[in-house]
Amino acid sequence: GGLITAFANNIKFFGSLLPGIVNSGPILQNLASALGPSALGGIAFTVIAGGLLLIAQRIMRVTDEAAKSSAIGQFSQALSDLNDEVSQKTNQINTSLDNTRNAIETAGVAEAQVARDLAKEYNELSDKASLSADEKERLKKVSADLVDIVPGLKGYFDKETNALNIQKESLDAVIRGYESLAQKQAAQEYLKQAYKDQYEAQMNLNNAQSGYNKAFNEYLSKAGLAPDIIQQIRDNQLDLNEAQIAFENSPNTFKEKYGVADMATLRKAIKGLSEEMDEYYVVLDDAQQAQIDSNENLKTIKTTIDECNQKEKEAIETEKAG
Repeated sequence: GGLITAFANNIKFFGSLLPGIVNSGPILQNLASALGPSALGGIAFTVIAGGLLLIAQRIMRVTDEAAKSSAIGQFSQALSDLNDEVSQKTNQINTSLDNTRNAIETAGVAEAQVARDLAKEYNELSDKASLSADEKERLKKVSADLVDIVPGLKGYFDKETNALNIQKESLDAVIRGYESLAQKQAAQEYLKQAYKDQYEAQMNLNNAQSGYNKAFNEYLSKAGLAPDIIQQIRDNQLDLNEAQIAFENSPNTFKEKYGVADMATLRKAIKGLSEEMDEYYVVLDDAQQAQIDSNENLKTIKTTIDECNQKEKEAIETEKAG
């Protein structure tokens, strides 16, 4: 019974660290009287191990909470929120840029390809010296389909034959002009969105940079940390060995200088901040790339409009020459 009694008294001490374990003392004393100390050897060991485990878990929770509530922990949380906000906006911008590029690149492409296939068939039929009744009907159908796809061909439609009457070079030129016009119209339609994406990408990048500075100044400065400590944390150059020595020499001075009560809390806070900082730099790089892409997207759209205008002009000249 002496072993269990002594252990029960020790449990009461641990109970001051972990509420709930203190009630184990009387229970063990009763078990000692009923079963004897030898029978309780394994139980005593199990309770000791379990008690220490629970105490360790409690200490870890306390350390976690202290780290999170510290100025460094608050800065880490602010950075995490900023990362989420900037990352979400960057994804929205990238999606818009992808949609814009796809819409312009594909504008009129499928229709123009169908028109070219029909034009090839039209040229083959119109080049024949004579057509069968079925071929004449097919020529009418191909001509009507071409006019439906490329409205610019209406002026070449012969009402007497109900078919187109146009030379190959002119037909190809009209189709090219149609494709260029469709792409230009798509580019013009998305030009406003491109300006919006450029503006939002710049604002998102500004938010990533200013949000970081704001969180850093707001939370770490509140901690009363020395300016050099703040700079070391910011630059990821804090000397933890030096901090350990400072803590061992004077815990009170350590707390004033580092803003936390002990080394365990400091290490956990710095670890959490380091992870968020790594994530922040990834998010910042993505925001910077989105800003670069938005500028390039706007430039490309303007260039596309100019190129399409030139292609239309060339197509019209070729059409007239044909």
